Amino acid sequence: MRDYVLRRLLLLPLTFIGITFVAFCFTRFVPGGPIEQAMAERQQADQKRGSGKARPTGPASPEELDNLKRRYGFDRPLVEAYAIWLGVWPGPALQATARLNAQGVAELEVADETKPGPP
Repeated sequence: MRDYVLRRLLLLPLTFIGITFVAFCFTRFVPGGPIEQAMAERQQADQKRGSGKARPTGPASPEELDNLKRRYGFDRPLVEAYAIWLGVWPGPALQATARLNAQGVAELEVADETKPGPP
């Protein structure tokens, strides 16, 4: 009985990695992901706007697609994106530094990946 419980406990991390990786792959590779939804929302907003269009209707420009891919982590390697998704690797929104100033008030500095230098 002890051996059975020990084997099951040793399989627990592998099972966790397997299940979370399958869920990550579904969110990343199944059609209708965040980029397609953002593009559909843009097209709906353009249709509602009517004749006074601020930007052309239709598919997003290559720059907008690149920005969406960067925002949702589709520009990163699969393993790095999976680690960010799990929360074990700092993503762009997780790179923040909190400091107390002389008055004891907390100041939060969020790192911007597009700018070089410390956060």
